[in-house]
Amino acid sequence: MKLATSSQMRELDRRAVCDRGIPSIDLMERAAAHVAEAALELLAVRPGRARISVLCGVGNNGGDGIAAARLLFLRGTRVRAFLVGSYGKLTPDAMEETRRLSECGVELEPRKSCGGGSCQRRRGGYGPGTGVCGKSRQDNYLHTP
Repeated sequence: MKLATSSQMRELDRRAVCDRGIPSIDLMERAAAHVAEAALELLAVRPGRARISVLCGVGNNGGDGIAAARLLFLRGTRVRAFLVGSYGKLTPDAMEETRRLSECGVELEPRKSCGGGSCQRRRGGYGPGTGVCGKSRQDNYLHTP
């Protein structure tokens, strides 16, 4: 499998939008569809019995996560989506995905409210997107009921 660097990925996105005329929100929906499908393949239970928490940043990768949460909800999973960052910093596409998620009856929650359960640290493969500055962290959080 070939992987693109963050600068190569930005350039590929730019070409898709500028040269091929693909709206960036459509790229987001396509990425989200693949993420949702991969998540569903990992489930050991029927989607209606699954509980999934999605952590979303404020950039377009966060928008991918917000869209994936909506698609997972529409496939019958119990989904909670958490925003890691400020609503005021959401990109326009991520804001549109937040609106679409809300229309389904699922709200993008601030990360500090993990609900009735606790947030537990977990080492994993979660990594920053192409818009992240600074050191990469390998930490992610899982919501536990």
